[in-house]
Amino acid sequence: MKSKYIIFVILILSLCMSSFAYANETYLSEWSIEIKNQAGETDCFKQGDLIEVSVKNSNTIENALDSVVHFTYNTGLIEYVKEEDFKNVKEVFDVELNAPYIFSDGAVGVANTENTGTFTAAFVSDEGINFNGGQVIFKVYFKVLESGVSGVCPLNFRWIKKGVYASYIAENSDENKNFNINFKDLYVNVEGEELSEIATSLPSTESFVPEVFPTNENPENVNLNGQHLSLTTPYFVAFSKLVITNSPLEKAGVIVSKTDSDLSTDSKNSTLIDAINIGSDNCFGFLVYGNSLTEGTYYIRAYATYKDGNTIYGKVVPIEIKGDE
Repeated sequence: MKSKYIIFVILILSLCMSSFAYANETYLSEWSIEIKNQAGETDCFKQGDLIEVSVKNSNTIENALDSVVHFTYNTGLIEYVKEEDFKNVKEVFDVELNAPYIFSDGAVGVANTENTGTFTAAFVSDEGINFNGGQVIFKVYFKVLESGVSGVCPLNFRWIKKGVYASYIAENSDENKNFNINFKDLYVNVEGEELSEIATSLPSTESFVPEVFPTNENPENVNLNGQHLSLTTPYFVAFSKLVITNSPLEKAGVIVSKTDSDLSTDSKNSTLIDAINIGSDNCFGFLVYGNSLTEGTYYIRAYATYKDGNTIYGKVVPIEIKGDE
């Protein structure tokens, strides 16, 4: 990060603040998503591809009770395999299907595929279930749409981490507390028909600055998807959205500067912050705060760099930090 001043940045996704982790966050286990097509490819898929999505547990979990997990997927890019696809899944992945999913040995469960865009898995046990370290818990099978996909589109699998449908694993105890599980999202690409025209700029960057800033005496407590942050300094929120091109995304982010000139990824007088995740609707954003965020005008500009070397920018947007009146 290039900067002449120090600020703190936490990634958010669109209007919905996404999760972040403190440096000392300790997880009992991690549930990650692995993906491959019929050719064994793992990062870019084409129209008509069959996709096997595997959910893997990292460390042993014992006596888990009341365990339900949810993840979302892009309905404009993929759909569950249909019954007529089951034979091809058997030939390619050597898996016998009665539904678009299977549970691994020792992880008996049920699933719901009727809620379009969201997969739900519930694990069934009268006495609690054990998940072994390194175990593939369940697999879900999708097919990339055979038409209607243009350019190289981000395909996102996002765990639901808050609200009524939050993913959780609860231990078998009187208190029935949740295990601290790191549900890791996945971001890959789907390649469709080549675009004849490419956008030359990102959509408008949106921003929010509170009318009254928090202080040490009156902090603002923020819940970022289950993680708590107590803000005591000025802050602002900014977010933008990707455009689809004929090349996969390399990275995206935002540039923050005290001047409105030379806001590029090569600028020497600005702070360059790369996004960590991209939302399912291609949005990305940031919460920016810190003692060095003082009264005055800041300028922000979103950017996206693609693997063909092309960088597309958004408009320069001023952010006004007002002092006490």
